[in-house]
Amino acid sequence: MKHLVYCALRDARGPMRCILPAGVEGAKVLLVAEGGLAAACSVAPDACVTPTVPRATAYARVVGALHAVTAVLPFRYGNFLDSGEQVLNLLRVHRAEFLQSLEEVEGCDEMGLRILLESRPAVACAGPACVAPGLPAIALAAAGGTGREFLEGRRAHYATQECDESVAAQAAAEARGALEGLAVKCRAQRFSAPASPLGRVLSLFFLVRRENVERFREAFGQLQQETSAKMLLTGPWPPYNFVPGTAAALAVAGGSP
Repeated sequence: MKHLVYCALRDARGPMRCILPAGVEGAKVLLVAEGGLAAACSVAPDACVTPTVPRATAYARVVGALHAVTAVLPFRYGNFLDSGEQVLNLLRVHRAEFLQSLEEVEGCDEMGLRILLESRPAVACAGPACVAPGLPAIALAAAGGTGREFLEGRRAHYATQECDESVAAQAAAEARGALEGLAVKCRAQRFSAPASPLGRVLSLFFLVRRENVERFREAFGQLQQETSAKMLLTGPWPPYNFVPGTAAALAVAGGSP
């Protein structure tokens, strides 16, 4: 059995324990306190390391319930520690970092903006290099291609990539110009690889004070009317994209402090 850590928050015992929903696999969620901080965690069988929709939903429900009443640093699903002592040690080691970050997200929600960057026709060229622009030169020659075709293919590949980067930068600048004044912080995520022929998706995340969320929505509506880009606004959410780098790294590393 492992300890699954949902989020970090300021130490707040008492009535908050009553509002916590059941955690992953129906486990009871406890607040483990140390040095002015607390971590919401539950005991989970080893099988829970593999995320499923019900597990992710239960996990998000716990984080959302705490976020509704206090500032939280939500961890991505995957922070499994071997013991309660390791949970306490997580709070001890990162105490200053977590407390500072909690100050930054106090009273704020995260709003997400997704912008569809429509795909364009690929740069036309001939030869094996266009079919497989990443193919090593020696393999290209074996396939009947020439060094010149290889270089032309790579040149076309990078030209398209640079154009995509330029379009993404312009879209991000327009969105930030319209919305950033209502946000405490903004972060951009490198646009995703195309999941469909429609194009790529650029994701922007805004940390918005709760009293400004409705104004933020109104500004987004105005932005939609002024641009031809296809956009989707989501939120409000707990500030998943505004946790310290340490917390993000912990999830990637599987929770080892």
